[in-house]
Amino acid sequence: TIGDLSGRAASSLCIGASGGICGLYGLMLASLMKMGNDSAVSFVLKQMIWLLAFGFLVPNVSNAGHIGGFLGGWIIGYLFGPGY
Repeated sequence: TIGDLSGRAASSLCIGASGGICGLYGLMLASLMKMGNDSAVSFVLKQMIWLLAFGFLVPNVSNAGHIGGFLGGWIIGYLFGPGY
């Protein structure tokens, strides 16, 4: 929500596994990019866009957690993932 983007929600408690799931999506994206599988990269990005859209439409969903998990997973995958 807008509160997540403005930083107001930084003190609120968020629970769930969606940030970790997004981290796995980021890891998968990095691996697919290294493999050169453009159609699968497109699929993963579309899934993340749908997840973020869902987060803006449904109250009390932390898009900051989703984005942070996704970027964290992508960075780990890019830096430490296998080179194809």
